[in-house]
Amino acid sequence: MNWLRRHPRVHARFVSAHNVHGLSPREAEVFGLILEGRSDRSIARQLHVRPLTVQAYMAHVCHKLGVWDRKDALTEAVRSGLFEYS
Repeated sequence: MNWLRRHPRVHARFVSAHNVHGLSPREAEVFGLILEGRSDRSIARQLHVRPLTVQAYMAHVCHKLGVWDRKDALTEAVRSGLFEYS
């Protein structure tokens, strides 16, 4: 995900609110922010939760996508058209 940090103008837009992977709106929101290259701490501040809560949301996202880590989740999101970039 380092390439996302090098390109701060990359914005991920969630394509379908209730997709085939069954992400909740909050999971999709957290995942979108992760895809934009935001840190857990930054996301936690924005959403008024703890960084561990952000990590828990990402664990749920990974489980629902059937992947092991964030890198694989990013690959799956792009492959399946779950998010689009601008």
